[in-house]
Amino acid sequence: MTEIKTKISSYEDLMVEKDRLRASIKYSKANISGSIDGIKDELNPFTGISRKAGELFFGRNSQPSGELWSN
Repeated sequence: MTEIKTKISSYEDLMVEKDRLRASIKYSKANISGSIDGIKDELNPFTGISRKAGELFFGRNSQPSGELWSN
C-alpha cells in the first residue's frame, strides 16, 4: 500500500496522524481476524458451523473464542 506522507508541523497534526494510524491498525486487525476465520473455516468446516450456531443461539461475539465448542 502506497501512502502519501504528510509533514507534521504542529501538535494538532501529530494528534490527527495518531488517530489515523490507530484507525488503520483497527481496520488491519479486523481484516486479519476475518482472514484467519476464513482459513479456519476452510480447514475445518465444523468450526464455521459451530461459530454460526453460537451466533444464532447466543448472539454475536458472546464467547471469547467466537466458537461454540473448543478444539
